[in-house]
Amino acid sequence: MALVLVNDVPAQGLPPIRILRNGVPPDAARARHAMGLFHTIAGARLKVLARKMVAPASTLGSTHTTNDRNQWRFLCHTSPNHDSARVVFHWVPTDILNTTYQPAVYLITNELDISSQPAVSVATSVLHPTVYLTERIAVGTTYVPDHYRTSEQTITLTSNAFHSIHVMVSPSTRLTGIEIHETTRARRYLNTATAGVLAVDMSAMVIGGPIYDRDIADWNADAYTLWKRGGSQLVGHAAETDLSNAATITNATTTEKNVLDNTTTLGTALSAGFCVWPSKRGALNNGNVDPAVFYAYASETGGAGTVKFRDISNNVLATISSIGITAGWYTTTATLPSNVADQKVDISFYASSTKTISFFAGGVIEYLA
Repeated sequence: MALVLVNDVPAQGLPPIRILRNGVPPDAARARHAMGLFHTIAGARLKVLARKMVAPASTLGSTHTTNDRNQWRFLCHTSPNHDSARVVFHWVPTDILNTTYQPAVYLITNELDISSQPAVSVATSVLHPTVYLTERIAVGTTYVPDHYRTSEQTITLTSNAFHSIHVMVSPSTRLTGIEIHETTRARRYLNTATAGVLAVDMSAMVIGGPIYDRDIADWNADAYTLWKRGGSQLVGHAAETDLSNAATITNATTTEKNVLDNTTTLGTALSAGFCVWPSKRGALNNGNVDPAVFYAYASETGGAGTVKFRDISNNVLATISSIGITAGWYTTTATLPSNVADQKVDISFYASSTKTISFFAGGVIEYLA
């Protein structure tokens, strides 16, 4: 029997772990290039974790004169391939000459386990360095765009995890807005040692080297992980409160009301709500649905409050029931239609009989466990 030799195949044959297509082993160099593209796309997928802007007359800190630390609250989920974030503070100089409390803003972050209701901390909360705002303007000055300023800070957040973010200011601060977005990792490739979740290591792909089934499986699994955990923050609303948890949005009735304007107008094109654009339309899903986590930071004096999320046709997208006496992050999972480009979400709340529900923050995050 004649011996037939195929180019690039050793006479002793191929190891069983090598993948063979048409008698030719795959080119590891091309696989390395493809993985490099995978990481480029993953690295460019930077999520906005939190964002809020208000008018100068409604700045965070404008209504308080004591050190009760006004705050905004946000809930976010970090991507599997990012572990740090850039914080941009938007502010206007104060005209309050307060020698006791200097204008300052600082963040407290906490990693959370949302499987409990309310969510519980899985690590010690982190108090990040204070950012001081030293500029002043004359008392009674009318704010104009030339007065607006920005400051920046970089913080570290565990990848692929839920985090609460509390934005707190001193009473003489005038914070008009904040944006927190992920930043690109320093390393060009990911592995289990650096990312904790992703395991695609392109350094293993060398010219003439083997491509193992494990490499392909890791690649497929990690692409799916990015899809599941790299979704957008579709809605992230935060109301101004203080450290005593004195909510500015309350409902002492069993009538469902809109959290934005405290009216019963819900689920219409004109009702107060949030326009969203799901990012996962038509990809890796069944039945044209986009999996998401719906959340609220709330409390109810009887421990049985309810927060609902409705669409533009007044259909209920998700319901968070049994809001407890303890203020905290309450969550549920549901889906949004992914075959509709632009959508609208209204958030509503109501109390059980004779009780009062307080609403502090709420939103929607694309996410699949």
